Amino acid sequence: REEAPTSADVGVLGPVVGVMGTSQALEAVRVLTGVGETFAHRLGAYDGRTGVWRMLRRRRDPACPLCGSAG
Repeated sequence: REEAPTSADVGVLGPVVGVMGTSQALEAVRVLTGVGETFAHRLGAYDGRTGVWRMLRRRRDPACPLCGSAG
């Protein structure tokens, strides 16, 4: 199986880094204020070529120390 190139090999598009930083800051505001829906228990996948977010819901793993029954 062929490995995908790393950012060290192909570089990083600056505006995509800005989108990630802004998204993280907004998520922190949501968590701290309780306003809006957070990314809790979801995985966000951002396509820097199209500017589209896909949100994937994940099931809790009872054995996971973070999201399981104790999490």
